[in-house]
This record gives sequence, structure tokens and C-alpha cells, in this order.
Amino acid sequence: LSGDLRTALLNELAIALKTGGQVFAALFELSDDELITALEKLKGNANVVLANGSVTPKKGEGSAAARLRDENEEARKRLRKKGVDVKVEQKDRFISPGALGHNKFLVRTDKKGNPVSVWTGSTNWAPTGLCTQVNNGILIENADVAAVYLKQWHALREAKSAFPKPFIAANSQPKAIGDDKAGSVRSIV
Repeated sequence: LSGDLRTALLNELAIALKTGGQVFAALFELSDDELITALEKLKGNANVVLANGSVTPKKGEGSAAARLRDENEEARKRLRKKGVDVKVEQKDRFISPGALGHNKFLVRTDKKGNPVSVWTGSTNWAPTGLCTQVNNGILIENADVAAVYLKQWHALREAKSAFPKPFIAANSQPKAIGDDKAGSVRSIV
């Protein structure tokens, strides 16, 4: 049922495994078994900032207590067991309820650590996101664009569960890619 979205994601992970590159993923939901297995195969070459999903406080529970819960707990445990770089408890984007760590992107680097491509879109890495919802995904094979996303991945990792003012300010500004000269293509990410 997933069609091209899952195939494209699995292909990016397979290329990283085959070439010895790394992946840097910032994810909101992670429960699709095939994608988790592909990340597990990468072991220490997979780096994941994984939010705690969309947590709703239980009756009588405050937001701070609810924020300790992790909808991605099973995936996080599996990945850590295989040596994937994914943090636990308040070290990643444990910000729900109150906010969502709603990122859904994957940067692939080459063996030397140079950004090669970025996959992004609305698709959660979950069976519902891949199989029962109408989502989109885009693979951008451009080193400059991938570098912008890799910088964002590192900013998310550094921010942990906080929203520092410089992070928010930088996140609100478009990033120019390419030369600003006649006859060249310039993108804004």
C-alpha cells in the first residue's frame, strides 16, 4: 500500500549502507518495521533525532509529566540496541504536549561525511503515514540543500528539548542556496 514513498526512503538507506555513508534523520514518528530495520543495519552510521510523538496528558496529568512519555519508545530501544545514535529521555525533542517535534527529514552523506541528498515531506515513518494517508515526499539530490538540512539536524540535536532564541530566529529565516548572479539558479530553503 505504501507505493513509492517507502521504496524511495528504503533506497536512500540502502545507498548509505552500500557506500559507507551516514544518515541524519529528524523524525516525529517512527514505527514502520521496514524503515526501523533499515536504520538498524546502518548501526553507528545512522544518527536520529527522534521526537516523543504526539502525547496527550492523561486525566490529572500535567504537561511536564506527560512530556516524559515516548510514543517512539519501541523504535528508540531497537535502534539503540543496534548502535544507532539516538538519544533517550529529554535528550531529544521531548516537547509534546505543548509543541510538536514535527520534523520529517533524512540527510544522506557520502563516506567522507559530505552531504549528498535530503529526503523531506509530510510523511511520518509510520504505517499510517506510509499506507493510509495521502502524504508527500521529495528527494533533493543537491549537496548545498542537503547541507542546510544537515545544519538544521545538528541544531535540533543541540537544542534537545529546548527552544533557544537563536534557534527560533534562525528557523524563521529562509536559507539562500547558490550564487546570486545573472544566469545562475538560486534557491531559497
